[in-house]
Amino acid sequence: MEPSVRSFTKSFAFCLFLIGCMSFALVGCVKNAPFVPKYPVNPASDSNNEFGLALFQQLNNAPKNVFFSPYSLSVALSMTAAGARGETAEAMKKVLRQVAKDKDYNASIHSMREYLRHNKGSAIRLDVANRLWAQKGYTIETSFQSKMTKFYNAPLRLLDFAKQAESARHTINAWVESQTQNKIKELLKPNVLQNATKLVLTNAIYFKGNWENKFDKSNTSTKPFTMENGEKQNVPMMFANRKFRTADIDGHRLVSLPYKGKAFDMLLFLPKKGVKLADASKLLHAKQLAAWEQKMYKTKVQLSLPRFKMTSAFSMGKVLSDMGMSIAFKAGQADFGGINKKDAKQLYISAVVHKAFLEVNEEGSEAAAATAVVMTKSAASLPTVVTFNRPFLLMIRHVRSNTILFMGQLHKPQP
Repeated sequence: MEPSVRSFTKSFAFCLFLIGCMSFALVGCVKNAPFVPKYPVNPASDSNNEFGLALFQQLNNAPKNVFFSPYSLSVALSMTAAGARGETAEAMKKVLRQVAKDKDYNASIHSMREYLRHNKGSAIRLDVANRLWAQKGYTIETSFQSKMTKFYNAPLRLLDFAKQAESARHTINAWVESQTQNKIKELLKPNVLQNATKLVLTNAIYFKGNWENKFDKSNTSTKPFTMENGEKQNVPMMFANRKFRTADIDGHRLVSLPYKGKAFDMLLFLPKKGVKLADASKLLHAKQLAAWEQKMYKTKVQLSLPRFKMTSAFSMGKVLSDMGMSIAFKAGQADFGGINKKDAKQLYISAVVHKAFLEVNEEGSEAAAATAVVMTKSAASLPTVVTFNRPFLLMIRHVRSNTILFMGQLHKPQP
């Protein structure tokens, strides 16, 4: 059933919520014929990576664990931007690093989703889901709904935020939890949804798989991990002595850990001793990463890596505003006429909430993330030894499309 054509003249908001989860398990692997996308994936993939790396610079300004999904955030924000107009649209596209025309960009996002789905291999579980949640009786432009269905596979469900906001919150949270295999719980905290909420856009991503070659549990032992403040913490340190793709970048060390089937990998970046993560991360740019990739080679590595878990939760409003899209959060200034023409200047983003989870162990890793946008109406020689016993950066990537699905930094391992 489609929302009715006219109603509500008071101020309102919409919310965007993003979730992500990643996991790795032992599964068989078979080779499938390569999937050829209908539209190029590069416009979306390149924008996703550049946006994610720029966002990471904003999130890693303190010595703490950080983990998030650039993919989840960029998809949810792109869904929202598809309904933006004028200065609001331009500001959002600039932050998202969107260069392609809207039609080509949305088609590229659709192709990237299909490409990820068809080129993951049977050893990897990758679930990506989008959904729109609208206030019963509130008009959502047919053209916007069509765009969400065609490019984002985002079906619409009607909820009653005005009279049953808490019930609506539980419904959305249950969907998120289901889509991330119970890894992301309570994405929406109490009072995030208001009786003026008119639309919630959600994206959830869940990734599970195992390493191409798992770590031998008998080699895991307790070792010290030194944090930037000099404090030491004993952690379960995994160990492997085999060939990995690696590179020395002016004393910094890159190591790629492939997942089963090699469609995905975890790229680890260990700054050289004495360099803080915040300073090292300034080196991370899309072009720089591509150049480093060319320098990587396969060689015998004695690799030590902590077994750990981490969960991060963010309210992204201020960060995204600081990056240049503050107009989208301002009632009376934001223009989301593509979502509702009548209330074009009354719709604005009231919250962008993101939560992500990562677990890394001997068999592999598990990760999940979710994002939600809430809109409210105003109102060989010797082996190389690489020991990750101090803070480091990490990314989880789809190799063929060069898409960063998750990224973060580990300051303090939590076994």
